[in-house]
Amino acid sequence: VGNDVEEEEDVIVDQRRRWQYRRRKRSGGIGNGNNRSRQYQQRRVGQQHHHRRYRQPQKVVLRPNVISYNTVLSACQDSKEAMEILQEMRFSRRNRYSVVFPTGVTYTNAISICRRCNPPDLQTALSILNIATRDGVKIGLITYSAAIWTAERCGDYLAAISLLDDLIEAGIVPNSVTYDGVISACATGGRRVDALRLFEDMKRDGVTPTPVTYKSLTAAVMNSNTTFEEKTSVLEQIIINMDRSERHVKISGPIFESLIRTFGTNRQYKDARRVFNMIEGPTNAGCLSAVLYACSAANPSRWRDATDILHSSDIVAGASGPARIESLALSYAVIACARENEWKEALNLIDLYGLPNRIIPR
Repeated sequence: VGNDVEEEEDVIVDQRRRWQYRRRKRSGGIGNGNNRSRQYQQRRVGQQHHHRRYRQPQKVVLRPNVISYNTVLSACQDSKEAMEILQEMRFSRRNRYSVVFPTGVTYTNAISICRRCNPPDLQTALSILNIATRDGVKIGLITYSAAIWTAERCGDYLAAISLLDDLIEAGIVPNSVTYDGVISACATGGRRVDALRLFEDMKRDGVTPTPVTYKSLTAAVMNSNTTFEEKTSVLEQIIINMDRSERHVKISGPIFESLIRTFGTNRQYKDARRVFNMIEGPTNAGCLSAVLYACSAANPSRWRDATDILHSSDIVAGASGPARIESLALSYAVIACARENEWKEALNLIDLYGLPNRIIPR
């Protein structure tokens, strides 16, 4: 009996050992050379997570991109600095970690700096345009327009016309900004024939003229070495060929004002009044002053017409007087009345449209 009890106890001990062995094996305590317990593994994982949270961040190297370069170019004030930044972008392809290729916007910004700097740098602008062509960058309308206005600011109408020809040969359709720059350059150089030809090309291409167009065209005609009759005939013919929608002072105001004042200077009141009546819609301060100047310069002065025009005029946009009538226009009307000794009417105009006594400067 004793031997049987001892054998039974040995079996129980062996079973317990097997159970402990299996439990330790499941927990990772033994087997495959791993003698760490599950609790030790958990504690180790917690330490690694703690080190990962408080580890020093890695250093990140920031390199400029094309937006950074374009922003720096926009803030430049010197054409040489613009060229240096552009060359730095072009040569960045040597660095395989930071390659930044210039775009059309980059070249446009660089050329605009050449136009804004004092004095303007046309040679650098043309060099930048040639570099863009060699690099295979697609040059658009805005880039060509920036170069044309740089030539306009330099007074080089030949360069402006040449750039316009290059633009058309490239298959790009010019817009009003492009034509305005070339016409303005021709006006500065006194090239009346070229300015009129470009104006006809502009109309033929379906581009709507702007106030800048008519202002530059008027300057080109008035600055030319031609007679008074030729100048007035050309300007009047331009007005006649306009559509009714273009005869508003917001569009063609400069050419109306110049022609009316030119007729008034030569004391041709009837012609000045005829041109003034061709305006569609309300007038502006410049045209009103011009026709009232013609009234005061006529011989004898047309004081009745001056007062009628002043009373019947609509609210003049841009006028600074209390009754929204330009002070210069009021002065011409008063002079027209004074020249014919109509002092009572002159004082009435001052009372109606002049400054009140309490705010007249002492």
